[in-house]
Amino acid sequence: MEQVWQDIQYGFRMLWKSPTFALIAIITLALGIGANTAIFSIIYGTILKPLPYKDPDKLVHIQSYNPSEKFPPLIVTVPARYVGWRERNHVFENLAGRRESNFNLTIGEKAERVLGEQVTYNYFETLGINPIKGRFFSPDEDKPGNAQVIVLKENYWQDRFASDPNIIGKNLSIDNQIYTIIGIAPSDFRNNFNIYVPLALDLSKEIRGLHSLQVIGRLKAGVSISQAEAEIKTIAEGQVQEDPNVNTGWTVVLSPMHELVVKKVRPTLMILLFAVCLVLLIACANVANLILVRATIREKEVVIRTALGAGRMRLAQQFFTESVLLALLGGTLGILLANLIITVFVKWKLVLLPRMVDISINIPVLVFTLFVSISVGISLGLVPVVQASKISLSEIMKENGSTLTSWRTRRISSALVITEVALSLILLIGSGLLIRSFLKVQKVEPGFDPQNIWTSQFVMQGINYQTEQQNLNFEKSLIEKVSSLPGVESVAITTGIPLSGKYANIRFTVEGRPTDFGQVPFGPTADVTPDYFKVMKIPLLKGRLFTDQDRSDTKKVVIINQKMAEEYFPGQDPIGKRITRGAPDVNETPEWSEIVGVVGNVKVVELKDQDEIQIYYPAYQYAGEDISKNVFLAVRTSITPNSIATSTRQIIQKLDKDLPIFNTRTLEEVISDSLNYSRFLIILLSVFASVALLLAIVGIYGVISYSVAQRTHELGIRIALGAQTLDIMKMVLKEGMGLTCIGIIIGFVSSLGVTQLLKTALYEITTTDPITYIAIIVTLLLVALLAIYIPASRATNVDPMVALRRE
Repeated sequence: MEQVWQDIQYGFRMLWKSPTFALIAIITLALGIGANTAIFSIIYGTILKPLPYKDPDKLVHIQSYNPSEKFPPLIVTVPARYVGWRERNHVFENLAGRRESNFNLTIGEKAERVLGEQVTYNYFETLGINPIKGRFFSPDEDKPGNAQVIVLKENYWQDRFASDPNIIGKNLSIDNQIYTIIGIAPSDFRNNFNIYVPLALDLSKEIRGLHSLQVIGRLKAGVSISQAEAEIKTIAEGQVQEDPNVNTGWTVVLSPMHELVVKKVRPTLMILLFAVCLVLLIACANVANLILVRATIREKEVVIRTALGAGRMRLAQQFFTESVLLALLGGTLGILLANLIITVFVKWKLVLLPRMVDISINIPVLVFTLFVSISVGISLGLVPVVQASKISLSEIMKENGSTLTSWRTRRISSALVITEVALSLILLIGSGLLIRSFLKVQKVEPGFDPQNIWTSQFVMQGINYQTEQQNLNFEKSLIEKVSSLPGVESVAITTGIPLSGKYANIRFTVEGRPTDFGQVPFGPTADVTPDYFKVMKIPLLKGRLFTDQDRSDTKKVVIINQKMAEEYFPGQDPIGKRITRGAPDVNETPEWSEIVGVVGNVKVVELKDQDEIQIYYPAYQYAGEDISKNVFLAVRTSITPNSIATSTRQIIQKLDKDLPIFNTRTLEEVISDSLNYSRFLIILLSVFASVALLLAIVGIYGVISYSVAQRTHELGIRIALGAQTLDIMKMVLKEGMGLTCIGIIIGFVSSLGVTQLLKTALYEITTTDPITYIAIIVTLLLVALLAIYIPASRATNVDPMVALRRE
């Protein structure tokens, strides 16, 4: 330990004596280690950190899956199936159901929208959550018509009610009904939701066959996921016999609860982790070059210490201590940089990731950074150790000893620079492909005109919206009053806004097609008021649009899009054909709707998605259904869209003071938000690629500058013998561009394989896109040429007399 302490003190003294070297090396390592720390903290918070529940590895989601459907397993299921699973299984301690919901909360004169869940009484017990105050729901409270009680989230209680210690027992007005607060749930539990009410499942009021309930189970001790899946599948097979129209073709898939939380973001984060690892390797190569040059300068020190009795192990210990010390200083600065990145990322919500509140610089992240720093330090320590092992007293004392050592150093430095160029090219090509793909996505026609459209969302629920006439009166009054505002061109109400992720996928049946429920297709569906297509500027291709006369007491009508017309009525005129909402029950007469119009295709979820079938129903014909109450207001204006926001809020408040609006934004912002994940990946990967390019160029510049400095004597002789300025310039440029080209060739070949990781993230562009490769390679060559030109220009200014006299 005494020797280690001596080595640490000596290491600090050596760094203090070489401040330029120390500063450049520490900053370079900080960039690499800091980037890795930031990405790892995001990965740990979202993917690696266990869910905040008791024995989270025993929690699973039960998903419904129909192999004949084009859709992947659904995270929701039919409530009736859940009841059967809960009553008949022997593999779960608890099986709970949940349904996300928005609630209108009124406190005093102010109404606000609160995101919450309807849950079964055993929901908290299934997750292993205990209340921090009060209690959770009882079985009796989870029955239709029983007590109206509510549980608040801890952070919501703290922020909205100032941590009122007497909150238990107080009442709240939720959807114009009085609920009693009975408990407080901890903040680290399901971060996105603020209130919970009993589900009070009533199968007689559920839409038959509608997948609307998420099911979470806690496995019994000793039961594996495969065993549980086998039993639930057996139960599901029995349910087919009980209700073939609803259950035919459906089975189940069990997934760990943690898997469903992180499944969507894992590929993106893995790509970013790979990218920052490349950045760290480039940073290490850069610092290794600096250490290599410094080791050459310290050759005589090594020889003297060896002559005084220092063994190779003692020298190795010293060099490793210095390099680890350097890496730890870089890691410390890297933590500060990573903390800044994470703070900005979380505070500004650059992209919405699951479990955002769990992203921070915590103990596991610090341990990771320490491990990376020490590993980097040990790796860098190998450079001077290997260099010192090849130094002998006789060689260093010879006249040409320094020349031999310099040649060896230049060879290693050249290999490091080639590595930097190759790795930076991989990152640059990856970011280039994503940028090209993103630009193509942005040029995709969405099927509507998003300019000058302001949207907001509200939910008509509670005692003021129990009848069809109440809903109709409110919608018509709202449209009429908003239409009278200055600058408003047209107004519509709809249950789905394109690219917002808010469309409902509902089954439909085409007259004359098989009616077996298991084979009835899904399709994005929206209930719209007559002016919806005018607001969105969706073209009418055939037939007519909806009118105010399309009400519940008139003939049922429907409008389909071009994709559905081509797929279900090829070579036919779809006008006059009939479809029904949902699947017709074999024991009932289906309620058919006549197709009266065909409109253009609209992108539903993402711009890069293929066109899919869409169905539009007249909102006034379905105003009494629950599914038609969660709606959007869409307003096309001739002025700045956001300028009508305040006036529209006031109109809604006058119509119903207890009805809050939320998700207020322009349709252009909706489109922008739909590209958040792609934009997030592009920005970070481009930043990392830029850092990698900068480090690679600095590395090229440093190596060529060192080479010129070491070859001063040679250059002086060449100039003295008549070499022209252009000859010297060509010689230096040839050396630098030779290294660059070798790195580019290696990087190009490597990119052909590595970019396959981006295949699913690209749109209408291949991983071998020639335009991207050519543009990136030419850019890298030009930048490298500029970096090489500076030392090359300096080489032409060597005075032969001064160079020879110095030798």
